[in-house]
Amino acid sequence: AKILGVKNAKSVSNEEFCAAHLAYLSECAYDAYTDLAHTGKGMMLHYADLPESVPTALLRDHFRAPVDAAGTALMLESSKMYSKGRKGTPKAGEFGGDNEKKENAASEKIKTAAKRFLYPIYDKCVAAAEHDKSIHGQ
Repeated sequence: AKILGVKNAKSVSNEEFCAAHLAYLSECAYDAYTDLAHTGKGMMLHYADLPESVPTALLRDHFRAPVDAAGTALMLESSKMYSKGRKGTPKAGEFGGDNEKKENAASEKIKTAAKRFLYPIYDKCVAAAEHDKSIHGQ
């Protein structure tokens, strides 16, 4: 209700409630990141940089874990598999991004709620990810 600016969350639409809940989760992640950022223990990754940033920026640079070329290749290859797909199901196979499809299918109510509640924290997270990316030379 705090993010929504109301006393009772029942007074808002499902779209607003969902967007506010996602904003709350994102704010929790951002707060945890900022609490640890000065210690070097926090790192923000942008979704657009996945999966390539995992073996390099995250494992090698941030955690200082030894990652060789074979390990990197294996991680990147296995990241192509659709995590929700199982053999013998229609979803089995390689992962394919569907952001554009989902954005096109979103109603105006969803888009308005996302702009109102999610964009502010999303922009903070993106800025943090870009900052961390610049530190790790990516």
